[in-house]
Amino acid sequence: MKPISEIDAEILLVEDSPFDAEIMLLRLKKAGYAERTLWVKSGEEALDYLLGMGDYAMRNRQLNPKVIFLNLFLPEMSGFEVLHLLKMYDWTKSIPIIMLTNSTEETDMMDSFAKGVVCCIVKPLSQEGLARALAELERLWQPNHLLPV
Repeated sequence: MKPISEIDAEILLVEDSPFDAEIMLLRLKKAGYAERTLWVKSGEEALDYLLGMGDYAMRNRQLNPKVIFLNLFLPEMSGFEVLHLLKMYDWTKSIPIIMLTNSTEETDMMDSFAKGVVCCIVKPLSQEGLARALAELERLWQPNHLLPV
């Protein structure tokens, strides 16, 4: 399910679980963001989209999403691997990343922050958790705020 054209995506949701993705999309819809969200199902597809490869080879890489919701525990390529690769490229390293995880392990949270995520949300996703993440994004999107690089 791709609710919008990949060219218009302001939010990239990287989630392999259809159930978790649907919950996230419903929460984003309730917050008024669903129509600007692109859902991809793997780390590989996220990288293809962001780097303009594969099915997304014609995508303009200068039109990056404003935020990425990234599942930590993706099959084949973990969220940490995706995060590491995104921080290597000039055109993707400043995109704020919110880590989605089933883990309540403090080490997973600390590793996420150390690797550059702006927020962690423990699944199952609550409306309150999403509201906190969106409030952080609003702060990051302020014109005078310098994004981390």
